[in-house]
Amino acid sequence: MPHSGVAVYAVKNELERVLTGVGFSLGLRRLTARGFVEIKEDQDHTGDMFHAVFITDKAWGWIETHEDLFVIRRPPKKTANSDDVPF
Repeated sequence: MPHSGVAVYAVKNELERVLTGVGFSLGLRRLTARGFVEIKEDQDHTGDMFHAVFITDKAWGWIETHEDLFVIRRPPKKTANSDDVPF
């Protein structure tokens, strides 16, 4: 959702599959410095507060201008044909 935030913890967990903790922190710092993301307090459905990452309008503009750099559609999933031999 364009104006929804994602918990910093959730973003960090997802990105640490491919980045180190330092890599994540550096990337977040750079995105913040460029005005592409903001970190704000948000509230979950139970009223608990947490820090969330929000993509800014400036970043959405950049994303739309550079849409060709992103994978928009997932490739179709391959299905096993009954004719395929599993070995």
